[in-house]
Amino acid sequence: MQLNESTARIDSQLDTVCKKIEKIEHDTRGDQESGNLTYKPNYSGPGTPYGQYIRDFKWESLKYPTKRNLNELAIQIQKNMHQKDEQIRKNMDEFNNMRQKIGSMTKKDTGSLQVRDFTDDVYKGTQQAEAFVEHHESEMFSNLLLVVNNDKY
Repeated sequence: MQLNESTARIDSQLDTVCKKIEKIEHDTRGDQESGNLTYKPNYSGPGTPYGQYIRDFKWESLKYPTKRNLNELAIQIQKNMHQKDEQIRKNMDEFNNMRQKIGSMTKKDTGSLQVRDFTDDVYKGTQQAEAFVEHHESEMFSNLLLVVNNDKY
């Protein structure tokens, strides 16, 4: 009876982790990627469609020996599930940090004039060199970039 309750709890936790993985797969999938979700053993590579993976499923006897009792197998599966869940959480944190960095870099390019970075515009060479003090080798003056709205100009 206790084993039944334990495995039911592990099954519920495993179901939650699987749904989390599915949601992450849908959320992080690029626009160019389409089609069915795939099983990727190490979260990389082309993967196998889940339907085919379930049809071709084989019990890993080396990882989960059938000679062990059910309680030991359930504990080992639960430990493996927690490790995968922690790995997913870590990968999602890295993914979100990268997304924030990209968002802040994009904001500099498309943001308002107060947060936009104009160094690329200045150093692309589209401005005439004579407009800058450094071109005249002045020791008393330095350049100042002033951005003025077209309506105020």
